[in-house]
Amino acid sequence: MIWFGDGMTGWGHPATALVVVLAWWVVGLGAYALARRLDRRDRVASAPQTPERVLAERFARGEIDAAEYRERLEVLTGPVPR
Repeated sequence: MIWFGDGMTGWGHPATALVVVLAWWVVGLGAYALARRLDRRDRVASAPQTPERVLAERFARGEIDAAEYRERLEVLTGPVPR
């Protein structure tokens, strides 16, 4: 607390009040940004897996080679057989 004249006040100088308000604003903004980031990460992680994406991930991990990747991708994206 700051002693001011004959009494004591919690805010003291007007600049002190401004600093306190700005500090709480920064804390609130940080909490909001963290919540948004965590929410975005959850939505990306729960995105549905398409067959093309699964195939691309298998190719990236080295489970299949380039020729097999192209062949399977052609089957997935080509015309539907009757």
